[in-house]
Amino acid sequence: MRILLSDGAGLTARQCATLLSIAGHEVEALSAEPLCLCRFTRHVRRVHRVPGYGWDQLLSASPA
Repeated sequence: MRILLSDGAGLTARQCATLLSIAGHEVEALSAEPLCLCRFTRHVRRVHRVPGYGWDQLLSASPA
């Protein structure tokens, strides 16, 4: 099964990725940080960059 972790920046995400990979799943992660923890484990196949979240993003968005 393919698993996509919604936040690859934390220690818990890295631990989950390791356990899921050992169980035979293909693990990928999302992260706003370029050097997140999941990037440094062999159990995550790929880290997808996403925009950061928070109030700054809402204020800087242009109106549609």
